[in-house]
Amino acid sequence: MTPDECAVKVLLDYDITGIPALSFKKVFGACNILCDEFEYNDPKYSGSLHRFPDHSIILVNTDNRYVPRQNFTKAHELGHFFLKHKGDKFECTTQDMKTNDAAHKPQELEANRFASSLLLPKDRIELLIDDDIFDISTISEIANTYLVSLSVATIRTISLLKGSWCAVWTKNGIVEWVVSSPAFRNITIKLGEQIKQGSIAYKCFNDGFQPYKGEYIKVPSDCWIKNPLIDMGVLELTKPLSSYNATLSLIKVSFS
Repeated sequence: MTPDECAVKVLLDYDITGIPALSFKKVFGACNILCDEFEYNDPKYSGSLHRFPDHSIILVNTDNRYVPRQNFTKAHELGHFFLKHKGDKFECTTQDMKTNDAAHKPQELEANRFASSLLLPKDRIELLIDDDIFDISTISEIANTYLVSLSVATIRTISLLKGSWCAVWTKNGIVEWVVSSPAFRNITIKLGEQIKQGSIAYKCFNDGFQPYKGEYIKVPSDCWIKNPLIDMGVLELTKPLSSYNATLSLIKVSFS
């Protein structure tokens, strides 16, 4: 069973019809899982799952008081539980929680996939997104409604779009993560690379963070696309996140 299929099964088995992040207590009670939230003085530690013969324990680090992050940690640890990953103890770092890099630990990637599918059910999210009017405000509304972070909502919604899309999170001018829709495969930049000159994201870091206008702007296709075709158009919408010294960019590819 894939992580997505497993998440759907959990939603059905435990009759979770509302906001999934508000149903943790129901699942914990039914599965004899004790959840303990505490401030753990280690910013790299997010949470853990501990299995015992007659019960399990999920620990969640609340040192970071951001509730959407705590929600994802709980869902991630439930992923280890329901996917029946081998082992009795899973200690998960903040890096484990945010990665979608295929080179990372397979079990952590599966737990992330499960968490995303559990917190943002495909059938419900697909009703809220449309390739023709998709933007960062759509992502923000979904994140706020479903009690997840902007990055989690971005990764999930991009994966469900039908057109050629990608999202790029950049911090200090360096790419931290990239996620693309199934139709978008030719991304030029990789994790850890400097963003390219000519992009709106590049201007944000080099010309100062300007107020967010919420507009898609046509940019040179080679800013983002490997070996771009002549008839290829690239639109970029970048939201400055000055408090993080970061940007979130949505890239849409079209053909004339």
